[in-house]
Amino acid sequence: MGALAYVVLLPGDEWLSLPVVAGSLWLVELGIGPLQPVLVLVALGLTITFGAVALRLDVATVSGALAGGLCLVVTTVLGGIEWAFVLLAFFGSGSLLSRVDPPRTQLPHLSDPSDQPRSAGNVLANAGASTGAVVLYALADPVLGADPRALVFAFVGGIAAATSDTVASEIGERYEHAWLITSRERVDSGTDGAVSIPGTLAGISGAATIAVCATLVFTPLVLTDGLLLTAIGTLGMLLDSVLGVTVEGRWIANDGVNLVATTTIALSSAVLVCSPIY
Repeated sequence: MGALAYVVLLPGDEWLSLPVVAGSLWLVELGIGPLQPVLVLVALGLTITFGAVALRLDVATVSGALAGGLCLVVTTVLGGIEWAFVLLAFFGSGSLLSRVDPPRTQLPHLSDPSDQPRSAGNVLANAGASTGAVVLYALADPVLGADPRALVFAFVGGIAAATSDTVASEIGERYEHAWLITSRERVDSGTDGAVSIPGTLAGISGAATIAVCATLVFTPLVLTDGLLLTAIGTLGMLLDSVLGVTVEGRWIANDGVNLVATTTIALSSAVLVCSPIY
């Protein structure tokens, strides 16, 4: 956490890293009490392994690996192994797909997606909202009085949306036929806001993968919850595409679009669980 604060937030001001991190941990401990040593050790082991693999495969920059490690530590320590399993499913699917060589049908004007490791901004834009849901989950009973089930849905919904969009982008841009989601205008694959049949099907599969993982490890979730989370994740992918056409490049960059989409889906998932229609 201190390394991430230094590399991303406080470059050149390393003297600020320690108080920022110490203060953050102090505030968290005030809300949730002492941390479990076993979970802390597991979190550190997972984080070191994740960072080493990410850097070895060149799927993340140093700051990206630190950001992913931070999300993983927070998720494991404050949520537990179940939450970490779902987050790792997202990290793993995106990383593996980015390292698979595109087929011969890849268009020549596109850069190779595997040559673009994830930065801290990209990691936090995709996983930040769900990590925030874990923090709120840890504070739910003692501080906020929030519904823990709603926060589970917020976490999984955000991860499902991020996975769906990531998988759809990785697969869709490798095929020739794509259309703008708002106007159905024919465009090159990889264009902001473009959708394709292979990419959309892959995105649905990505959301379903996260939903299945969550249903397996979160005992309160049942089959209908898994189907609902698959639909929620798919909606997140479509929302990301709509934002890509309407606001990306005008007001916010790609990471901003991802953050808005995942945060919107996470919040909507929590609201849905608390609503009478659920």
